[in-house]
Amino acid sequence: MTTTLEIKTSPSPLFCLVDRHIELHCNFTIWKSVALEDVAVKWTIKNEFGEKPVYQFDGKHTLYHRNGVLVNPELLTQGSASLNLLNVTIDDEGIYTCTVLITPQYGSGTIQLQVRVLLLPQNPEIAAGGEKTFSCDINEFYPKEIDISWLVRKYDSKHEKPLTKDICTGVPSAHDKKGVFTVLSRVTREVSEEDDGSMYICEVRHESLAKPLRGNTTVFVTSKCPGCNRTTLYPLQAVEQCSVLTQHFST
Repeated sequence: MTTTLEIKTSPSPLFCLVDRHIELHCNFTIWKSVALEDVAVKWTIKNEFGEKPVYQFDGKHTLYHRNGVLVNPELLTQGSASLNLLNVTIDDEGIYTCTVLITPQYGSGTIQLQVRVLLLPQNPEIAAGGEKTFSCDINEFYPKEIDISWLVRKYDSKHEKPLTKDICTGVPSAHDKKGVFTVLSRVTREVSEEDDGSMYICEVRHESLAKPLRGNTTVFVTSKCPGCNRTTLYPLQAVEQCSVLTQHFST
């Protein structure tokens, strides 16, 4: 008679960045000493393409159905069948099932893995000419849905005013890398002496971000600063913690 084996898995959903590695926990309680040949483990993934195996162990033989998969066999007799995924890709997103059999006990648990790509926007750059065009280039993000807005903060002011006119934001298009996207947003402004010292801000909102990500540039008007035909760029700082996706951004 088969009895239920209690399986404890990672909190779901679980998030990770592309090209990072992550461990999907699958732990179970062993009430007595067992030999490795008495343990069987199977990991599967279910996504839009169906369900397929990722890892299998029958007590003697191991089958890997994905490069960069690791289950430590020494831990199987200690109650751990956790799966390590190296170099995570978009194709690794899905619902994972961990099934463990220690005759006569059997149990399974599921984990949903969501894969995200870190946004890498460039700080806005000013094109040469009387009419100034600010551009914000956002590369390698996933999923496709993204929100980009523009704001301006006058010199010596704490108030940020949303810009609503003369903004052109493209449709996210496929990047060279499989499954990720890139998009360009621009805003065109007539810059006068009153704009000297003004900061133009590109703000990005995306599912992979814990909070909005910003790039900005400050304008110096030539007539008020002879010989200073330049802009000052303030770089973004990003700190990421993986395997689980946790990001903090500051400007």
